[in-house]
Amino acid sequence: MAKRTVILIWKQWYHNAHIHRETAWGVGDLLRGAYGMFLLSKSMGFRLIVDFSLHPIREFLQVTEHEHSVLVHEKRDSVPYVEALWDISKVAQFIEHDDSDVLLIFSTFGTAVYDNHVTHPELQDFIRTVLTPTKEFQEYINANLEKLPTGPYSILHYRLGDDELVHNSEQKHTNKLYTSHVLTNKLDTDILFSDSYSLKNAVRCQDCNVLMFNEPICHIGYSTDKSEVRQTLFELFVLMKASSVRSYSVYGWTSGFVKAICTVYNIPLQSVCNFRG
Repeated sequence: MAKRTVILIWKQWYHNAHIHRETAWGVGDLLRGAYGMFLLSKSMGFRLIVDFSLHPIREFLQVTEHEHSVLVHEKRDSVPYVEALWDISKVAQFIEHDDSDVLLIFSTFGTAVYDNHVTHPELQDFIRTVLTPTKEFQEYINANLEKLPTGPYSILHYRLGDDELVHNSEQKHTNKLYTSHVLTNKLDTDILFSDSYSLKNAVRCQDCNVLMFNEPICHIGYSTDKSEVRQTLFELFVLMKASSVRSYSVYGWTSGFVKAICTVYNIPLQSVCNFRG
């Protein structure tokens, strides 16, 4: 008997979810969803497909055509969002109670999905397959990686929240604090990552020789700006090759952007408020 197929649909909105900019699904949310669904596929015995043909990232990642691609586009407006942030069993129950041979669904999970993490032998290959660049994007990645200094590099990352990234509200009163923090804690091997373009600009103005990328990134949960989506994905690929990551977040949890990649690829991740001193 053929395995049942579950298709995890990545797009920016779902008919039964009331999502605003600040609650849209970013890179970390999407990858946590794929991570959790992969684990469920192993425990429940279904075939898993991740389909992002309806998401702006399709411009830069290879969309794998499958035998249900037409169905995905026919049902594009009726894909259900299953809320399971704190309880992955809700998705398992939803799958069990649905009797269709091919189920289209979207869900993501809280960071508890990473608890007791053990890298499944197929997990990295699965995520790598999902995150396969198009030929043109791979050329862009290669050209920009060649501009980096040779040798291993680390990431110094600041997640400063959605005020600037989502609402375009620059927090000038905090930039001095974070700029000082960067200058105090940077290492020679660091590349500075941040969701705050103004922080990177403030650090750049200090003429302190901190390596960073100048192009703005975005929240892929709502942005359709191709250059910003491309840069956001590019930094994700840079992150994959890092030797280690040190990350600060204004929230009470580690940035999903770095947590997902560091977990899957076993990159040492330090979540801190103060790195030294």
